[in-house]
Amino acid sequence: MKKLFAFWKYDQFPYLLGAPVSKINEKGMWHAPNYQMWVKPQKLLPIKQGVELNEKLKNLCKEYEKEHKLIDEKFNKLLEELVEIK
Repeated sequence: MKKLFAFWKYDQFPYLLGAPVSKINEKGMWHAPNYQMWVKPQKLLPIKQGVELNEKLKNLCKEYEKEHKLIDEKFNKLLEELVEIK
């Protein structure tokens, strides 16, 4: 069977994980050897396209984390000022 790249639901941003998969079982679950688990894909792509999309998702996640850190810093400072914590 031709290898594919699968994306499946995850509970943290960007709410998808992805990895190469190569086997499918009778329940429609694909085996992701990198994670040593069976997954139910939301999206299946050829390897090259999957790797490219996965990189874009990783970059998006890095940007999200940077923005999230800035928001945390801003509101922590406001909180400290509000309750006068030094």
